[in-house]
Amino acid sequence: MPETRWQKGDFAVAKLGLSDDLDRDRLLRVSDLDLVFISFDEPQAEMHWSDMKQKCRRAKRVHGIQGLDSAHKAAASRAETEYFLTVDGDTLVSAEFFNLVLDPTKLSGRSLVTWPSRNAVNGLVYGNGSIKLWPRSAVLSMLSHEMAGQGAPGTVDFGGLFDRIISPDCYSESWTNGSPEQAFRTGFREGVKLSLVDGQPAGLGLANCLSPKPRMRLQIWCSVGADADHGLWSIFGARLGCVLASLDDLDPATINDYEALGRIWAKEEPRSHWQLLQAIRALGDKIRHRLGLAVTELTPDQSRFFKETTEVPEDDPDRAITIPQAAKCGSALDRLGTLYRRGQGVPNDDKEAARLYRLSHSLGCRNGTKNLALMYRDARGLGQNRARAISLLREASKAGSADAPYHLAQMLQEDGGPAATTRTWLELSAARNCQPALTWLARVVEEEGDFARAEELYVRAAELGDEEAERLVHRIRLRPDVRGGKNPSFSASG
Repeated sequence: MPETRWQKGDFAVAKLGLSDDLDRDRLLRVSDLDLVFISFDEPQAEMHWSDMKQKCRRAKRVHGIQGLDSAHKAAASRAETEYFLTVDGDTLVSAEFFNLVLDPTKLSGRSLVTWPSRNAVNGLVYGNGSIKLWPRSAVLSMLSHEMAGQGAPGTVDFGGLFDRIISPDCYSESWTNGSPEQAFRTGFREGVKLSLVDGQPAGLGLANCLSPKPRMRLQIWCSVGADADHGLWSIFGARLGCVLASLDDLDPATINDYEALGRIWAKEEPRSHWQLLQAIRALGDKIRHRLGLAVTELTPDQSRFFKETTEVPEDDPDRAITIPQAAKCGSALDRLGTLYRRGQGVPNDDKEAARLYRLSHSLGCRNGTKNLALMYRDARGLGQNRARAISLLREASKAGSADAPYHLAQMLQEDGGPAATTRTWLELSAARNCQPALTWLARVVEEEGDFARAEELYVRAAELGDEEAERLVHRIRLRPDVRGGKNPSFSASG
């Protein structure tokens, strides 16, 4: 079925008074349409339903119905208007949405209109969790999801059954992380769906077969969200879904079977926090090395930074930010510089990276200042200038950078600087939760015999993803003298 993207200002979604060409007697006001709230077992469903009843006088509800096809047919049966809206149980809708007015001449009996939703875990804005406008008669007669035959259109998505019309405007946010199981299940379903090409797993050729938008979305689902409640379970679910669909011949229709998803969850749920981190990394290695996708393990701060500074436009998903945005935002320039330095989505170009870091520094971005310092230190895109690098690292540290003091301590140690000064910078970086600084400082204080503090520092480093630090925690706890002073037979490197 064809797909259409409305532009802002199109009469397909209009405000009253936008155009005198519209027949005002025929306009569809969103507030006059039936809206059905579809919930199953979402932890936030009751709160979101209460919010919906306050915003929409025509809101109705279906709850607890197994199967997406069956649930949507139940919603269509409850609706009385020719076109009706659906909202998922994990989604909150802005009151502004109910001020919209639609032009029905742009619609047909096969039109499915979607307004994208923002995912609260990873910041993606697209069709997952979207508000939808349906033709009632078409929903009642459709065969989708659990009712579709194997490989038939609509097995994993409604889009193949309708003429999809996509609005550019977002009026909702999807909270898919009300519990570990909800976060895992949502991530798993998207990990599978985004790994399909023409409805079928692409296998080892995934990276080459995916078009830019699904590839970008899959990489973000598999990488971003560690700062959100239960966000690690969302990342783990997305990675597991991708791997099982691409490498283990998982039937894509499994994502429609909530009992099967429950069994997968029951097998994975007993993992401790440390086991979860290790499983995420192990799945990431498979995705990187066997499927060729660039996924990464971000700390909570890195994940939060990504969502706050990165905008992925729908019309250009290969670029992490837009140039006009970058021209106004030091942090965006820094991010773009890092893409050029790493060659991610753009050619590897150290000179361009250095130029962008310099612009970011000029706009007061402490991370851009730190990255510019490292380019001077490593002679990447610039001539080596260690004095300039140290000066910039001091500036970034003063501005609050977490890892600039760590790099400064490294350089001072390499240059034979005073040990006390090196220690001061290292302590500052550790206090700001820089993971390598925590591990380095832990080794130092362990050698000094302060095992209690070393243990605390290793634990903090492990929580930020340092697997070696986790091992070192156990080593300290096994020391026979951990409560009674330093034992010379145990060295920090032993």
